Amino acid sequence: GEYESVTTFSVEGEGGGISVAAGATVNITKSLVKGNEAGLGGGILNDGEMTIGDRSTLSKNIARGLYEGTAQGGGIFNGGNGTISIADSKITGNRAIGESAFVLGSAGFKAAGGGIFNAAGGIVSIVATKITGNRAIGGQGSQGELGDTGSSGTGGVAQGASVETRPA
Repeated sequence: GEYESVTTFSVEGEGGGISVAAGATVNITKSLVKGNEAGLGGGILNDGEMTIGDRSTLSKNIARGLYEGTAQGGGIFNGGNGTISIADSKITGNRAIGESAFVLGSAGFKAAGGGIFNAAGGIVSIVATKITGNRAIGGQGSQGELGDTGSSGTGGVAQGASVETRPA
């Protein structure tokens, strides 16, 4: 069938491809979110209620820590008010990239959650979803955290609360 596509956007703030505000509800099906870039949530930033499913793909999105910030959520940044359910989808090849320091000899900036970053208070549920090849890369002299599979292998989710992963 037909697929919708959100590709190749770049913003300096949040939610390079899609940004969902607190109180808003968004459902994404049969869609491709690819090649977008932002400081938080290269592909998607969610502070509302979101469902992603029906063979959707988030791929090759980048969260880049700008202006001395930490890069979080290459594919998805789920904020503290956010609730997100992901089913029958792919989150692959996304990156969170911390910038190098501006002061010679100082450590660069951290990166976390190459695939998904879930902020404290956020809720993420993942079912029958492939999360692979995501990376968090710290700036020179710093570290990348929880890139490919995230918080101790909990489905590519870095930090936070209420994460459920199970097969279909």
